[in-house]
Amino acid sequence: MLPRVMQELGLAQIPIGEATVRVAKQTAREILNSGDDPLRHIRDFESLWVRSDYADEISSLGTLYDDVWIAQCTGRSDEDIRKWVASILKGFAK
Repeated sequence: MLPRVMQELGLAQIPIGEATVRVAKQTAREILNSGDDPLRHIRDFESLWVRSDYADEISSLGTLYDDVWIAQCTGRSDEDIRKWVASILKGFAK
């Protein structure tokens, strides 16, 4: 029944990887446009990555938490890390 309803409503299913990229890009754009601290959202991308069954398309965002942790352990300042994460989000959101 669901396929028929979807057809009547003009809805289409898309692959999980494509859906994940769309959500991740929208989230990245919202973070960047709002001026919010991107470090506050790195777990959001990790969660999305896990829920997508580790979609390759967003693996660079899904591992940001670990990357940030490593950067902090090597002595990089939070401000440098924040700029670096923002640049990753900008590149992804294109």
